[in-house]
Amino acid sequence: MPKSKIASILILAPAFLFFSNLPAQAHQYAHSHKHLKELGAPDAARALATAETRLKKNPADLKALWIKAEALQFTGKYIDSEQTFKALLESAVKQHVSKKDLAAIYAEWGLAQGSSGHVEEALTSYNKAIELNPQASEIHLVKAWKLWQTSKKEALAELDAYIAQAKDEDSYVNKAHFLYEFKRTEDAFKALKEAERKFPDSPFVNFERAYIYAMKGDPESAEKYADKAQKKLSFAGYIYADIATLYKRQFKIDKAINALRKVCLYWPRPESFSVLAKNLQDKGKIDEAAKVLDKAHAAYPKVEEFVDRKCKMYRVAGRWKDSLATAQYKIDHFPVSTQGYLNRALCYEALGEYKKAVADFDRAIGDKTYKREIVNRAKCNLAIKHYQKVINDANLCLSVYPGHITAMQLRTCAKMGLGKLQDALADADLLLKNSNENGDVIKLRADILQKLGRTKEAGAEFARAAKFHAVNELPEDNQ
Repeated sequence: MPKSKIASILILAPAFLFFSNLPAQAHQYAHSHKHLKELGAPDAARALATAETRLKKNPADLKALWIKAEALQFTGKYIDSEQTFKALLESAVKQHVSKKDLAAIYAEWGLAQGSSGHVEEALTSYNKAIELNPQASEIHLVKAWKLWQTSKKEALAELDAYIAQAKDEDSYVNKAHFLYEFKRTEDAFKALKEAERKFPDSPFVNFERAYIYAMKGDPESAEKYADKAQKKLSFAGYIYADIATLYKRQFKIDKAINALRKVCLYWPRPESFSVLAKNLQDKGKIDEAAKVLDKAHAAYPKVEEFVDRKCKMYRVAGRWKDSLATAQYKIDHFPVSTQGYLNRALCYEALGEYKKAVADFDRAIGDKTYKREIVNRAKCNLAIKHYQKVINDANLCLSVYPGHITAMQLRTCAKMGLGKLQDALADADLLLKNSNENGDVIKLRADILQKLGRTKEAGAEFARAAKFHAVNELPEDNQ
């Protein structure tokens, strides 16, 4: 590529400094979107796909690298964007681009570094950009961001100078953001109103309004302006998560859930689906939560967690047949994973199909590995009278968690089933000591005493167990 053509490509992205410990806001998105449009790629998703296709053919394609880096920035993938700008810089150096173009790359790389929290690296990049091209037309913006850390009044003066020079929506949105951070909220809104008059179709103006209202603790206004922004251009939908949090703090749960639905619509990340599904589950909206998890799985088919969560959610709700169907789906679509067999085993156990449950537990757990479901396997083996296997699993559990009440109880029952009554009684005595007057354990000890022929002692224990249960089953008002 001729050097003159490289220069014309790189000059489309002016130097820009972002230095803030806050999450990315409208000014960042306005900036990236502006340059994507200048590069002929206003649709970030399609631009990213096209750039990656071009880079497969030519990894040193400067324009494709630039578009990819900006598109990644716009979609919130800041670390990937930072790495791509680094690759762009390396390629540009090898192709001997001008100092002016290198300055622009350093500035953009600094933006990506700042967005991903690499503050010191960002400052180094911006200083390098200014050193390479101190007369750049965007120097006022660069100075504004730097001065913001030490002298906010001087920073605002630089921003005014930049607005007079650039006269684009990005410059106004930057100023509004500065003004709000300087606790001049009304002035910030005035700047946005002025920007709206000049750029009536800008989504970034309304997004900055939404951000300010969210920071002010006004979720209704924040949601109103976020909705307006998304109608123009879908981006940064994570703001609805902040809005949902505000609604929750005000105990407006239905509005919070609706905001979380918008997170999934405008910011469809794995965590977006997970949070919405959990909130729907907590509200008892199991069917809608299942649909959300299905959408998540469709969007991220390699993520097994969504299928496991759906299966567990059905179990918690007592919908065992639905849980079983989901477990079978997991086995069919993720055959390498053993979790599907554990999921199915738990369903079989609840449905009383103990032999099938044991077979799945065996397949997933084996003989030597400890997993918490080993207790469930022991229960199933007890139901089908495989007593020695119960003892083996109980011992394995107790080797990891000494004093585990359920494991000790299962072992006691298994020993009784094998006729090892003295050993069973010793276990029952120890169990009773550790379980603080558990009625079920008292009854178990009574059963063992009766089998030993110690009927008088057994009768006393049966009576004590019955009394214990009677007391604990009384209505609260009668206790």
